[in-house]
Amino acid sequence: MDVNNNEIYDCLKPGSGYGVNVASGSAFVNIEQNHIENCRHAITGNSAELKSLNRDVFIADNTLIGAKIAGSCVVDAHPVTINYIVTKNKIYPQLPYFFAFLDGTQYSEFTENEVYGGYGAVVRRGNVNDGVHIIKDNIMDGITGVTYQGGENGIGDTLIITNNVQNSGKYGVDFPSHESFRNIIVSENTFSDLSKQEVYQKFPINKINLKISDASVSVEKEKAVSAPVKEDEKEDEKEEEVAEAVLGPENEDEVVEKTVPATEKEEKVETEAETATEKGEKVETEAETATEKEED
Repeated sequence: MDVNNNEIYDCLKPGSGYGVNVASGSAFVNIEQNHIENCRHAITGNSAELKSLNRDVFIADNTLIGAKIAGSCVVDAHPVTINYIVTKNKIYPQLPYFFAFLDGTQYSEFTENEVYGGYGAVVRRGNVNDGVHIIKDNIMDGITGVTYQGGENGIGDTLIITNNVQNSGKYGVDFPSHESFRNIIVSENTFSDLSKQEVYQKFPINKINLKISDASVSVEKEKAVSAPVKEDEKEDEKEEEVAEAVLGPENEDEVVEKTVPATEKEEKVETEAETATEKGEKVETEAETATEKEED
């Protein structure tokens, strides 16, 4: 199915309001070169009966302008959608807390888009496990938040965030809750004029604390380095330390080595106590010997 070269305006029904609705098991849908404006979602993928999955949705070369009513992320996919390709669009979220793409798919590519305003580019929706998500070659201009924000839970397979440019906001990449991935690559991005730091996660992801110290540096999980800690983030760092303690050490031998000196100190104290006792007994013996001599 092709949805091309249309102008669609003012679909604002609360809880609905869609410019294009890819619904109820739709597949091979191409949405290209449209102008969609002032809709609660310019494009959504949904399934009212929750018994079928949408797939192979291609969204390209559109101008998508959001709305100012509740829930108005511009492109939306419920967790009944297998895959979306979102590429080469100009996307305008209309309020500072809306995203360009509310992503509930299992596989998504968000590439070569221009995002103007709003909170950020991509936020995960739902907890679809084993997913692959690629965010690449996008430009974010005038956003208040992030390039990517993780979901509340779920374990994905791969997240790739590479070669994006973000010139304002809070974080570059933000994992505020418990979502994680088995493979994470954050590389060759340029994050500038951020109020916080480039990559932040509240809890360790697969026991890997990914940080970036330079906004444009290539960082992968094998080469992670610590980012400068700002004063208002020290409490979060304490929470990370507590979480790490709860998870337990990665190398139990290191813990044993650290506890041995303490054990040796205890043994040394006991030995010294025994020596002191022996000395006390020796003094008492010498005193008794002296007393016997005096009596003789």
